[in-house]
Amino acid sequence: MSGERVTKNSRQMTTGKAFEYALLSQFEEKLKDKTNVEVIKNPSFDIAKGCFDNTNKTEQSDYLLSSSFAVNFLMDIEPRLSNDLGKKDILQLEILSDNIGKEGDVRDILAIRLLQKWEIGVSAKNNNWAVKRSRLSSKIDFGEKWLVVRTLKDYRCAKVLYQGTEYPIKQVTLPEFGNVRISTCSLNDKLLNKNKTYVSTEAQAIDEKIFFFVDEQNIYMPNADLRKLIIKEVL
Repeated sequence: MSGERVTKNSRQMTTGKAFEYALLSQFEEKLKDKTNVEVIKNPSFDIAKGCFDNTNKTEQSDYLLSSSFAVNFLMDIEPRLSNDLGKKDILQLEILSDNIGKEGDVRDILAIRLLQKWEIGVSAKNNNWAVKRSRLSSKIDFGEKWLVVRTLKDYRCAKVLYQGTEYPIKQVTLPEFGNVRISTCSLNDKLLNKNKTYVSTEAQAIDEKIFFFVDEQNIYMPNADLRKLIIKEVL
């Protein structure tokens, strides 16, 4: 339908990336007058900045304030953040790709001093406690593991039951993000109130584990086509 929105980010993905950008920006703001700072503007940076720009002013202020406290604490306990060995000792700040998490590295923000062969990483969590992500298995009910609700069908046509209604769910692999879970906008609409807050703690738990929502007809696209659709919207 012309002019109709086809896809939407999950709130968890948007707020998580927005918080990563806020944290990096506070590192830069507080350290730029103390040492030479270089921000690595890679695709992960662009995504995080876009998510931050798309949040409202109140949320932006909250993320920046929380990030300010976090950076102050880290500067107190890690002197190499602000103390260099000279002009050539540059502190590089980088937002890491989620794809690196597949290797077991859960850090989101990395501060590096190549001259000192030193680095420190931060796992930025603003509204969930997850540090690892489940993968498909032939021996588990992944709906129950991932979303706290049971899967009704096999993996070829997986569906999750929420408040008496079945919603499709898929796992696809995306550049910069790795394996992510996709569901439908109709589920997203059930998880949030009109003011975009969660209707329940169960709804929040589900949303935190879904990366992206698409229209009902698009969830059944071949994974390659679905991946292209999501990349067009996110990257």
